[in-house]
Amino acid sequence: MNRLRSFRESPELLGLPLPEMLRLEEFLLRRFGIEFRADWLEDSTVAEQCGPEVGRRFTQLQFDRAEGGGPESDQDFYALISAPPLVGLVHSMKFAFILDSMAYVSALIRELRITGPVLEVGCHAGYLSSWIAVNHGLRVQGWDHCGPAIETAVAVREALGLPATALDFLSRDIEASLTGVEPFQLIVSVDGPVTFELHSLQRLRSLMAADGLAVVVSDSALDLDAELLNRAGLQVEHSDVIGGRLPREPSGFSAKVLVVLSRGEKAELEPDWLEKAQAFWYEHFQGYANTPETPGHQKTLAWCRSRLRS
Repeated sequence: MNRLRSFRESPELLGLPLPEMLRLEEFLLRRFGIEFRADWLEDSTVAEQCGPEVGRRFTQLQFDRAEGGGPESDQDFYALISAPPLVGLVHSMKFAFILDSMAYVSALIRELRITGPVLEVGCHAGYLSSWIAVNHGLRVQGWDHCGPAIETAVAVREALGLPATALDFLSRDIEASLTGVEPFQLIVSVDGPVTFELHSLQRLRSLMAADGLAVVVSDSALDLDAELLNRAGLQVEHSDVIGGRLPREPSGFSAKVLVVLSRGEKAELEPDWLEKAQAFWYEHFQGYANTPETPGHQKTLAWCRSRLRS
């Protein structure tokens, strides 16, 4: 994976051409109603645009989850926010993370000449999976345990005119039986069910082709260590950050760690891997984002990489 090592010295390689970034934003808005919003989504806006009953349910589930309502509250919440227009309103609050993850994976596919098949674990409404299928013409599967989200993803696929043989969405998760499941050249999990815990990583490895890669964004990335990787049979090929301008952040900005994994029997994790992952933020993004001329919707790491590329 020598190609991945060059990304540290030349981060612009992971930037999409500017016209492609604009197409990506247009795709998110047109197909899912996801767009940059400077202000937080208020419950009153949900009621106005989705109806009073959905508004009441949304408010109640938000409260239940804040009070530690458990998996059932989470399942009900993700089911509720699966249908338009609510799927767009809610996911617009994570616009920087969604845009960045899609742009990052898209750039990886192009730079590494990935040919598929591709799996997204925890695809929800399928925006990332759909983009990969449309933009790169690869065979893609999206898995999610939320039935209503899969229904939305299938509806978008049909609107795109793609057959299930090109873009398939299944109501399942990584714990399901792997009988009959082919290995994938690329697996993506962004805030999905894949975590940096041993069992989860072992399941991930069992889905990867011998030369496959996995892109994982998870809050548990900070728990990563060499012993864990060795037990899971994985190694870190690259680490980075995604994110940018988000509503209701104390500083106005937020980032998450992204890790690219491959199969390997003896992992070596650099002691400063996290600092290296965060380097682009401090060396390039801070100055770019704080420039008054930078539009709000472009204050993301993906847009910064694209500007460097241009």
